[in-house]
Amino acid sequence: MRIDIARGVNGSVNGEFNQPPAAVFRALTEAWGLIWFFDGQTIHVSTADDVRSRTVPFGPLSRDEVAARLRSLELDDPHLPLRYSKDSVKVVGPSRFVEAVSDAIAQAREQTTPQQVYEKTQIRVFPLRYAQAQDITYQSGSQKQTIPGVATLLRRLMENAGSLPVAAQRNPARSKGGSRGVPPLPSLPGLNETSQSASTSDGPDELPQTAVSPAQRNIVADARTNAVVVYDIPEMMPAYQRAIALLDRPQDLVEISAVVMDVSSDAARELGVRWGAGGGTGGRAAPWFGTEAVGPRTVQPGVTATVDGGLTLTTLLGNSAHYLYQQIHALEQHGQARILSRPRVLTLNNIEATLSSRNSMYVRVAGNQDANLFNVDTGLVLKVTPTVEQSGAENGRILLSVQIEDGTFDNDEAVDGIPRVRSNSIITQAVVPDGESLLIGGYEYEHSQSGGSKVPLLGDIPFIGQLFSNETTSSGRTERLILITPQLKRVTDRPVAADAPMASATPAAMPLLPAAATITGADRAVTAKDAR
Repeated sequence: MRIDIARGVNGSVNGEFNQPPAAVFRALTEAWGLIWFFDGQTIHVSTADDVRSRTVPFGPLSRDEVAARLRSLELDDPHLPLRYSKDSVKVVGPSRFVEAVSDAIAQAREQTTPQQVYEKTQIRVFPLRYAQAQDITYQSGSQKQTIPGVATLLRRLMENAGSLPVAAQRNPARSKGGSRGVPPLPSLPGLNETSQSASTSDGPDELPQTAVSPAQRNIVADARTNAVVVYDIPEMMPAYQRAIALLDRPQDLVEISAVVMDVSSDAARELGVRWGAGGGTGGRAAPWFGTEAVGPRTVQPGVTATVDGGLTLTTLLGNSAHYLYQQIHALEQHGQARILSRPRVLTLNNIEATLSSRNSMYVRVAGNQDANLFNVDTGLVLKVTPTVEQSGAENGRILLSVQIEDGTFDNDEAVDGIPRVRSNSIITQAVVPDGESLLIGGYEYEHSQSGGSKVPLLGDIPFIGQLFSNETTSSGRTERLILITPQLKRVTDRPVAADAPMASATPAAMPLLPAAATITGADRAVTAKDAR
């Protein structure tokens, strides 16, 4: 039997020993604080400063496979016990022993065939009832927006799950500033003091490692059945199932109604003053608009915002929206107001709704050898994202995230025959009670109109025709108001009874929703074998 003594082991021993050689060797190592291990052929002896600690992952191997491999290489020394976790092993001992165990496990992992990995994986199908498995992409003007589906969310969540950074892989106790020495070896009592200052080359402590790498893991969406197909190890399937169950829940519907109207600036100021001077009759507050209204009313703090010129932006309470409609219709009959559009759309909670009315023109730009057409569009784009407060009340409140882009072509200020584009933008947020309205306005624009009349035939006579014709030019300022009304449409989750009638082509025993199907790696192996 050979013995390998490290250079740091120096000293002389004098005495008479009557014990067996093994007992003498153990007594000497304990007296001098030495550590050793036997690799089947050679005994390696070193000082306590050579103690190392390392956590070695062994996935996709099992604990029994790793133990059998180390036992065959005679690396399972009883006085250097290995500490196993679910998918890693912690090795403490001389540096050469730690390296030998790490190399043996790494070689065993490299020799693992793909078939062995496949036998530990599954394919499961999770059908969805409410959420969308695939991404939803829609285009508004020249902008493309994508709402990620459940499959994309899970894929983004798991794409870095198998490659954590070193700082995150270490033991949490060390990340908080604590330092932990190497635990003493059971058969070396003289090592207790020196082991506390021993240097370590730790890897991650108790870090779970999956048998499937991020490159092999796959999560896809089946648009035909609205299901999420997951390929991973069986231990991860319960986590996928819990996450999908939390994501696949019914969402409330919110109806967004908008009224876009142009009001003469003078009429808008008069309207603001009239509403601000409204008083209460019979103990009821008259419709009010502004911060100086007379009579009892309830104003929500932080909602009202005043605009110069007497007009105030506020959430309309009670029947104030209907009162506004009446005033606008009255002004419309006198030519002082005009309702441009009244769009209405139904959207899901936390999903953006877009209401758009745009005009496009194509500008020809000459090049060296050809000409290109560039699209220039403008108009009114209203984007509203409702968020329902989950307070449990019957009439809840809705948080509105509003983005308004309003633009027009100005032919009076054209450059090289290309009209100028005037645009206004408003981005705001407000909390509106269910069924009530939010009025947004405050920006004005000028407009001019030219017209004329003449006496037939006489008005066309040169020079004297001007005596029989009349030309008029009118100009004014118009204010644009946008009234947004969100209304909550509750969706209740009412399960269908098991004996409910189904389509005639469907067997009565078929469940309403199929259970999550599972295909194991062994099934795929058998199928491939039969195909051959």
